[in-house]
Amino acid sequence: MKINRKIIIIISIALILISGFSLRYFAVIDTSVDAPIRVDAKDYYFYAQNLKEFGIYSKQDRSTESLRSDIIPDAHRNPGYSLFLLPLIGYPPTLEMLQRVYIVQAIISTITIILSLLFFKSFLPWPYTLGGALLVALSPHLISMNTFILSEGLFIFFLLLTGLSINNYGNQKNFISAAMVGLVLGLALLIRPTVIYFPLFMLMLLPHINAKKILTTIIAFTIGFYLVYGPWVIRNKISVPLSNEVSLMTATLQKGMYPGLMYKNDPKTFGKPNYADPEWESRKTLTSVLSEIKRRFVEKPIEHIHWYLIGKPITFLSWSNITGVGDIFIYPIIKSPYFENIIFHWTHAIMYWLHWPLITLCLFASIIIWLPMYSKKVTVTALLPIRYCSLLLLYFVLVHVAGTPLPRYSIPIFPYVYAMSMVGLSIIVSEGLAYYRKKFRGSIGVSSS
Repeated sequence: MKINRKIIIIISIALILISGFSLRYFAVIDTSVDAPIRVDAKDYYFYAQNLKEFGIYSKQDRSTESLRSDIIPDAHRNPGYSLFLLPLIGYPPTLEMLQRVYIVQAIISTITIILSLLFFKSFLPWPYTLGGALLVALSPHLISMNTFILSEGLFIFFLLLTGLSINNYGNQKNFISAAMVGLVLGLALLIRPTVIYFPLFMLMLLPHINAKKILTTIIAFTIGFYLVYGPWVIRNKISVPLSNEVSLMTATLQKGMYPGLMYKNDPKTFGKPNYADPEWESRKTLTSVLSEIKRRFVEKPIEHIHWYLIGKPITFLSWSNITGVGDIFIYPIIKSPYFENIIFHWTHAIMYWLHWPLITLCLFASIIIWLPMYSKKVTVTALLPIRYCSLLLLYFVLVHVAGTPLPRYSIPIFPYVYAMSMVGLSIIVSEGLAYYRKKFRGSIGVSSS
């Protein structure tokens, strides 16, 4: 029986990886994006190109000839993804260059499936581990992100690597393993700024650490974290001139304050309410934005409480991207296997119908795992990574409830959503089986008396 079970697990893993890579490979080969170097992708590309050619980290557009003296350094976007692009790009951009980036991203995304298997197994039985990894392999969002010059795929990779480092710390509980957690999270932060405040949330994991090791663990984490993130902070202090641009925090708080992401409930402004607001440009400081949010709550408290507590979480966790072309795509698509291929079509349909049930299971598990009645049923080594998953998910939701709840921003946590949905499903199944066994035995006892 043991040999047969191992064979089944090995075959299942192989099928998941083969299907995951195949979907990713054919997606990047057969997808054609209309003007792929645009908006965010344009920034990432020119950051990498200016760094490669001039040694200056700047998003300045080089479509027109520029001398080195014309390039002004900035810190509008964190450098991780542009550094990843550095060896893969050239000027001017070509279809061959884009295809090279997409294929490398597809490979990284496939490795992400492997990381999911390794991480999920640290707290889930094999059937649920395989189920979660299959969801990662089939996810149209995770697949389609490889067809854009965008940072989400690389960010997902390092978020899962952070989870694995947390699990490794739970097993080793030494200085090096704690430093590795900080180092990997620092690398994730270099790619996207979303996790800048997550170390504060991680303090909730301190009860899982021996009281005598708490100080050394925090020191080790901080050293690892600033070893990779510190140079970016220092560079910005030294090299980046003062800018009149609105800070990222100020902009995201301001854009997220419009109920329904619409200016005065006008459907024409959906997703881009700031473009219709004549007062947008005048609110450049954090103080002015917070003052405006306060004014809105005072004038229309019910509408804004509903938006922040219900509307924003639902919008953030929604299936369809709302600032791009919709559904799983960010930029306009000329051609995609999701339009033409029956396998892509059916995997998309399955994942679409599973989306909200999985979200519901995930949120259920993310809350219930903190209750003693359920946490006591989990092994000590499994409880740390599960609660880490829960914290990361709740952190992302809260950050985007405070800021702009664009569904695109939830894509990096999809592997964690799938993991916690499997935790939720396992709790329901185990509790259901325990209930029916008890009921069945009870009925036998009554009939035999």
